[in-house]
Amino acid sequence: MKKIGIITMHHVDNLGSILQSYALQHKIELMGYNAQIIDYRQHLQKQRKGLLHIFALSILNAALGFPKQRFQKRLKLFRKSFYKCTASHFTRENIKKECPIFDIYCTGSDQVWNPRYIGDDTSYMLDFAPNDKPRISYAASFATDKIPDNLVNSYVDALSKYQHITVREEVGVTLVKKLVGKKSKVVCDPTLLLTAEEWENVARNSQIDIKEKYILVYMLGYMFDPRPYFYNIVQEIQQKLGYKVYFINGWLHDMKQPNSKVLLGVGPAEFIHLFKNASFVITDSFHGTAFATIFNRPMLGIVKNTNSGDGRLTTLLRMIGNNNAIVQYDKKIDFDECNLEKYQADNNLLIAFRNDSTNKLSEILGSI
Repeated sequence: MKKIGIITMHHVDNLGSILQSYALQHKIELMGYNAQIIDYRQHLQKQRKGLLHIFALSILNAALGFPKQRFQKRLKLFRKSFYKCTASHFTRENIKKECPIFDIYCTGSDQVWNPRYIGDDTSYMLDFAPNDKPRISYAASFATDKIPDNLVNSYVDALSKYQHITVREEVGVTLVKKLVGKKSKVVCDPTLLLTAEEWENVARNSQIDIKEKYILVYMLGYMFDPRPYFYNIVQEIQQKLGYKVYFINGWLHDMKQPNSKVLLGVGPAEFIHLFKNASFVITDSFHGTAFATIFNRPMLGIVKNTNSGDGRLTTLLRMIGNNNAIVQYDKKIDFDECNLEKYQADNNLLIAFRNDSTNKLSEILGSI
């Protein structure tokens, strides 16, 4: 049985990253391979915050009952329950010297090639792998349409060594072709490789269970800040549907919204459960969009611009026939509450996309 090492952003405090890492490992195992997540823990680039800001956040965290600690506890439990990681964990400093040995090395999904986060660290491009071992990617994301000039050479050098490249959005196809002249293919995010029934098994231990109909809002705001404009969209949907609004791990401003509640410390199981049972979803998150799609929820995908940007969310929605869901954050919407089906994905297109992506992954692994 071939051993496959997967490097992905599995150890960041982000629900989408956590879930897609599990999904890819699990899917490859279902194909008959021995798959392990390479326990690589990179210090991703973050915007520096002042001491006063950090102090204020710590006071708020205590006042709200320490939801951050609850969140991290739930992430830790999920990793322990569902991940199969290498026995050792690695950093940029030691991964080349102590390289874990696999038959195939795979870059997983998420924003593993986004220069905004990885900077000049090409570990996610498998620069540590032995030269005689094949390197592949599955649904890797750049989440940008341009690589900074000072990083182009390192991207070219690393990506040129890949035997097979698949990406998560159309802009990635263009970038790979421009950088290294290779053809690549858009495949679905790993979360979409698993069915609703498979995800329900993961969510069975959710500590949150809302009995009423509700609108679920999951806004990350890390690619752009949609406040305060997107609240107009939320309020319009709420007024027309008449359901209470629940924000996942929201902002302070969310707590001020009428007829709403902020859910804090939401972990992976709770996250899946909330999407499964929502009556309507509003999100700017790629993985929020993915799970709304998996559970066939009507939704709106909030973007900065409908025709440009990182392209992850719009690529997915267009590929699954849900163009009506794409909404610019500062534009007035013409919402049709009497026809919610127009904001749902075409399930046949989703199944076809899933099957095509699964076949491509199987083909790549089988050819090595």
